[in-house]
Amino acid sequence: MSHWTYRIISSPWPSKLNEESRSFEVHEVYFDETGILAVTQKSVSPYGETKEELRADMEKFQEAFNKPVLKMEDLDFVGVDTY
Repeated sequence: MSHWTYRIISSPWPSKLNEESRSFEVHEVYFDETGILAVTQKSVSPYGETKEELRADMEKFQEAFNKPVLKMEDLDFVGVDTY
């Protein structure tokens, strides 16, 4: 059975000042018992059709900070959701 969660994903960010610069964004990550199946191509924003739904979604965003940061270059093997 597959699931999804929010995760922080870092990507290389070319900079003339620091070649090792990275950007950090929240993405939806889809997975099952075998591992990561797909990630959203673009970062996502909290969303809700009511104030309570928005608060609940923001709490899910906060949970991403309790999980290891993923590196985009390590995810090139997975499918990418293109919405």
